[in-house]
Amino acid sequence: MFLVAIEQGSVMPVANAAMSKMNYLWKAATAGLTGLLVMTAFETTKSIVFTHLTLWQSHAITILFCTALVFTLSAVFLRREQGKLKKSISFSEGILEGVPGIFYLINERGELVRWNEAFRNQSGYSAAELTRMSVLDFFKEADKSLVAERMRQAFSAGHSTVEASFVAKDQTETPYLFSGKLLMVEGKPCLVSLGTDITERKQAERLPHESESKYRELFENSADAYLLSDEKGFLDCNSAALEMFGYSTKADLIALHPGELSPPNQPDGTPSRTGSEQQIAAAFLNRKNRFEWFHRRKNGEIFPAEVCMSALNVNDDPLLLGIVRDISGRKRSFCCLSSGIPIPVSRMPKRKIAPSKSRINSLAHEMILSCASMSWIKSKIPTPSSKGSTISTPTGMKKPGMS
Repeated sequence: MFLVAIEQGSVMPVANAAMSKMNYLWKAATAGLTGLLVMTAFETTKSIVFTHLTLWQSHAITILFCTALVFTLSAVFLRREQGKLKKSISFSEGILEGVPGIFYLINERGELVRWNEAFRNQSGYSAAELTRMSVLDFFKEADKSLVAERMRQAFSAGHSTVEASFVAKDQTETPYLFSGKLLMVEGKPCLVSLGTDITERKQAERLPHESESKYRELFENSADAYLLSDEKGFLDCNSAALEMFGYSTKADLIALHPGELSPPNQPDGTPSRTGSEQQIAAAFLNRKNRFEWFHRRKNGEIFPAEVCMSALNVNDDPLLLGIVRDISGRKRSFCCLSSGIPIPVSRMPKRKIAPSKSRINSLAHEMILSCASMSWIKSKIPTPSSKGSTISTPTGMKKPGMS
C-alpha cells in the first residue's frame, strides 16, 4: 500500500511507516553483512599478498578500500532505488491522468499545487496561469461561499463533498461533484480533490421534472374535468372538476366515493354506486372505457356527462384517469330538434351532418334517448305546485335537499 504525496509539482511515493522501517532495516543488515564479508576477504588477501607492509601502510590501504567499497555499494543502492522511484512516479502519474474526472491539490490558502491534464483541459488555462490561480477562481459567485465552506469542512473534518458548476476560461459552466480529502504533505495540510462530471445526471433529473410540469399544466388547465383515482378512490383532480361539481377545494372532492358524484340511481334504475364500480372495473380490465353518465353537483343539480376512463400504470401502481365532459347543451339541442323548437344560432351545432339514411337513423335514435334522459332530469325538478312534496321516480328516490 502507498499514499500519493505531492512535492514541487512531482508525485512521490510515501511508503507505509511500518513497511518502510522493516525494509530499510533489512537492507541495512544486508549491506552490513556484505561489507563484513568483503572486509574479511580483503584482510585475508592483504595478509597473504602484502607481507612486508608496516602497520600504518596496512591501515591506509584498509581505509582506502573501505572508502571505495562504501561509494560502490552506495552507487549500486541509489541506482536501484532511483529505478524503483521512477517506476513509482510513472505509476502514480498514470493513476492521476487516468482518473475519470479532474484532479487537483490545494494548500490551506486555496492555491493550486498540483493538477492533472484533465483539469487543465477543462479549465482552458495554461500551466503558467494555473500556478497563479486559486481554486475559487473556477466557480461562479453564487457557488463560491458554499465551496469555501466545504473546503473548511474538509480541512477540519478530513473530508467533504460538494456539487457546483466548474467555470472554464471561456465562461463555460459544467456541473461537477467534488470530493475532497485531507492529506499531509511534508507536515503541511493539503486538500486533494477529485471532480466528476454530472452533466448527464443533471439532464436526466431535469427531463422528468420538465415532463411532469408540462403534463401538470395540461392537467390543471384543461376545460374538461380530470379525476385521477386508484382502486380505493380519488387521488387528484383539476380546477375544472371543482367548478363542474361545485366544490371549493380538492380535499372536499377527493374525499368522496366516485358514486357520491352521481344521483342514487341512473335513468335505467341502476344504483349509481354499483354502476360506477362496474364502469371502473371495466376500465381497468379493458384499459379504457367510454360511456355516458348522469352526475350530480354539490347543490343537487343532476346533469348528463360523457365520461372517458383510461387505465394507467405509474410505478407499478394501477391508476385510472377519468375525463368528464358536461353535455347538457348537446342534450338540450337534440331535444329541441326532436320537438321542433327553433334553436338560437349561437347554440346551433357547428358541424355538418351528412344527409345519409344511416346517419339520420343514428341521430334520431340518439335524440330519442337524449329526450328520455332529459325527461328524467326534468322529473327531478319540482314545480311551484309541488314545492315541498316528494318527487316520484322509477326507483322512488327523492331530490337531494327535499324531505
